[in-house]
Amino acid sequence: MKPFEIISYNFNEQRFDVRLNHLVKKGYFVLKDIDLETTLYKMDLWDVQGAMDLFFIPVPKYTFDFQREDFGGFILELVDEDIVIDREIMRLRYTDMYKYKQNHLNDFYHPVFINYREFFQWDRYGCFNLSGCEKVIDAGASIGLFTKYMMNRGAKEIYAVECDDRSVKALKSNFAFYDNITIVPKALYSSEGEMQLFFKDDNPLVGSLEYDHSEFKNWDHMADSKVVPTITLEKLVEETGWKEIDLLKLDIEASEWEVIDSTPNYIFEMTNKFLLEYHYPEGRLYGVIDRMRSLGFKHWFEPGFTENDQNGTVLFFR
Repeated sequence: MKPFEIISYNFNEQRFDVRLNHLVKKGYFVLKDIDLETTLYKMDLWDVQGAMDLFFIPVPKYTFDFQREDFGGFILELVDEDIVIDREIMRLRYTDMYKYKQNHLNDFYHPVFINYREFFQWDRYGCFNLSGCEKVIDAGASIGLFTKYMMNRGAKEIYAVECDDRSVKALKSNFAFYDNITIVPKALYSSEGEMQLFFKDDNPLVGSLEYDHSEFKNWDHMADSKVVPTITLEKLVEETGWKEIDLLKLDIEASEWEVIDSTPNYIFEMTNKFLLEYHYPEGRLYGVIDRMRSLGFKHWFEPGFTENDQNGTVLFFR
């Protein structure tokens, strides 16, 4: 008997029904894109003692329709104690998506499926013309998608800042052989020391130091948390030894307001481009725009976003 079997797949609901036939101590069931091998969905499993039926809808159809011509199918994996017990392949169609696959970039079961396509297929940041930025700070680096994106565009030296140990592990594996990538296993914040990082156990992409200004505030249960070291942007720039920053990117899940407010003007004056992924601005983005204008920056929002949105992207440039 196979460790698991696919009972059915509903194309309209994008729903999988699966039967487990294997004991699982502490593991997970994983669904991946067959062509890019990026994780779509991960379900934690523990103390499975016998046969068990389960179902899941990895992505709502309105978010991503698996009937698209550029989606080839699925890889399903059963993992226990970090060992792949079984794997099934479900090919829906043949595509040319292989040309977007990045060599030596493992997601370590982070659900980066949409993000991966945004960077490497759809070129989400193409409108910002980030090519030629040689010295880059990537704060909120996760597994390194933006780091890789900038390497593809000619970056010569990158500081990748990430505080979640699960993502740091992926970063170190993905960029271990690059001497121009410096991994900083800390969180950017307004002070140096330690902070509580609130996180989701099944999704390393969701984590924030700011409980009251994040999606965790609306949860019906307390988020998991762990202590992480912090560093200020001023201290980080001092450690780089740089006299100029070509691109500063902040995607730090609502900690950006603390970081920006606590960072002296001279750091931004030595920065040519500042890419800000903002979260829950609550009016604070207006003050940031005014401050950047006073320092000689212009700004451009990612199409579809404004200063009134809860989340969005804006580039400050000279």
